[in-house]
Amino acid sequence: MTQQDLADHIGVDKTTIWRYETGSQEFFQKPVTDMARILGAPSPEQLLSSFPEPVRLYGNVGAGAEVIPLDEETIWLDGPPGLNDPIAAEVVGRSMLPVYRPRDILFFDRRTRVDEDVIGEDCMVKVSDGRILVKRVLRGFLKGHYRLFSYDTQEESEDLRLEWASPVEWVKRARTRG
Repeated sequence: MTQQDLADHIGVDKTTIWRYETGSQEFFQKPVTDMARILGAPSPEQLLSSFPEPVRLYGNVGAGAEVIPLDEETIWLDGPPGLNDPIAAEVVGRSMLPVYRPRDILFFDRRTRVDEDVIGEDCMVKVSDGRILVKRVLRGFLKGHYRLFSYDTQEESEDLRLEWASPVEWVKRARTRG
């Protein structure tokens, strides 16, 4: 069923359906009840839970460089399922190859601490000096310290203290041209 078909069935225009899908318009009871019935959803609540949650694009990241926050505008993306407090970063440049490509979007669950499950994982991290990076987190030699692995240099950092570490949960691959 197309957006136009659904719009015709519930008596709204196609733009309203698009706004519902992107989260830029709140649902109202009658249209969502009609949509659930037409689309075969068991309930309006289950229909609403199938729409992607919007995720804020926090900034850009390149290997060896900090995550650069986007200050001038807020960009919202369709989020993947299963994240509680998601944020995203876009890869710029080629220095994170072969793992992450230019224009890939990395999705993270926002965290406020460093948990043991981040060891060996690619994470967005905040170093105690304030830098925010995307690196593989390794156990440090000193208690409460970590080493960060860079894909571009294939080297580990010295022991660092981290304020928080959020593992990469999803990657939206950029389309390759070719």
